[in-house]
Amino acid sequence: MRQGEINEIKDLAFHKAREFPCEQILNESGYVTRTRGDKIFSQCPSCGRIGKNGDSCLTHSRFSITKSKNVFSCFACDFKGGPATLYSYFNHVSYIGACVILAYRTGAITMQQYEALNDSPDAAKKFQGDTQVYRMMDEKISEDYTSKAPDDICNLVYTHLLRMPQFTLSKHHKKYLMEQRHLSEQEIAKFRFFTYKECFSIDKLILSIRKEKPDFDYNNLLGVPGFFMEFLDESKSQGRWMFKHPCSDCIGIPLTNAYGEIMALQMRNMNPKSVRNGMKYFYVSSRNVSNEKAKGNLRGLGASPGSPVHVFYPERKRSNTFYIGEGFFKMNEICKDGFTALSIQGVNTFHYVADEISEIIKRDPTYNSGTKLRLMIVFDMDLYEKIQVLDAGLNFADYLRKKFPGAETYFLFWSEAFGKGYDDLKFYCMENGLNYLKMLKAYRSDQILEFVKKSEKVVSRTFKASEKAVHEGMRNKTRKENKEYVS
Repeated sequence: MRQGEINEIKDLAFHKAREFPCEQILNESGYVTRTRGDKIFSQCPSCGRIGKNGDSCLTHSRFSITKSKNVFSCFACDFKGGPATLYSYFNHVSYIGACVILAYRTGAITMQQYEALNDSPDAAKKFQGDTQVYRMMDEKISEDYTSKAPDDICNLVYTHLLRMPQFTLSKHHKKYLMEQRHLSEQEIAKFRFFTYKECFSIDKLILSIRKEKPDFDYNNLLGVPGFFMEFLDESKSQGRWMFKHPCSDCIGIPLTNAYGEIMALQMRNMNPKSVRNGMKYFYVSSRNVSNEKAKGNLRGLGASPGSPVHVFYPERKRSNTFYIGEGFFKMNEICKDGFTALSIQGVNTFHYVADEISEIIKRDPTYNSGTKLRLMIVFDMDLYEKIQVLDAGLNFADYLRKKFPGAETYFLFWSEAFGKGYDDLKFYCMENGLNYLKMLKAYRSDQILEFVKKSEKVVSRTFKASEKAVHEGMRNKTRKENKEYVS
């Protein structure tokens, strides 16, 4: 076989092999997997590490596959790469040999090409020489996306981080929480609110963590949102770990999962006008530092927290009802009424809710026994003035119905005259001697969907327009031909 043909097939095989699913390679090798959002968790083939709770809790595993990139990594042993690396590990073939096999299995190269390569001594020699180069390219592609570290690692780092004096809650922020958010000192201590005053020493943080976990290393910060590497040279062979400063006047909110582990940090900006996008709430993230330059040094290896879901457990559980809504402080007020509550960041950030509910039920099976599970969706009343938001809410309800077929899904409503948010309603009624629970009305998601369809029909008849035009017009105010149908 000619050298040009070998190179052509080799390059094709390398790129096409990356399309072969890593999950399929794991399954073919007998490994059990569990999917959560964009992640697929399993036992690490290299070091054998798994979640701290054993097979029953694969989502704590150090080994994960990122579906969107089709790459894998293990935080325990640094085993990482793409499909060819994984296949060559399991089947004891060279890296390029794995690429050729996977490319053949995807149909990218023919049987004749595959057999010709196997019978060609020139091809075998060329593949052996190129294996290291292509493997480095594969790992480089993997490093472009830094996966979030497992929740227990994030919890370990964040717990020690918040013990540092630089993260003590300021008097000004404490006053706001007590007077504006009606929180007691006990609640403030329980939720571990903080103010990030000034820079801290990464060295002191590592020393603190090592008192609890002696083998913890600097590189274990990889994947913890907020931390990133500042490289000291262009080759990225040396660097130092740093932490991204969120903003100067923010209240920090640790977000915990079903097991009480801090898996992300949320910030409440007290001066939204000070930032370009004017956001009140945002997560501590270092994902956007990748390939940035600061003072001539290249930055990278940052991570995003994704869309974390904070879990509130009541002191005494009243029923098998989960309340799910936007806003930490709002959902805390619901939790005080005896209900398990989950806080999300926005109407469209619900993709991890089902996973967290499943973990809660696994932790406490009584949630799934006796009475039927009920899921209550709670958003601010002014949000429903936008049909796009209502559509997103209905998509959320449909998602929950598919994940929990036997559960009942509701939307919670009240008069906006009492306040736009649940906490506004609650405080208004308490100040005026009213029972806020009697102000609430719950509607099944199918009732809301039917109401939207009926409304579109009424508008269609009134304006003598097609229902399709009304449906599109209510959702797109910028289109002139539909503007008159928007109400």
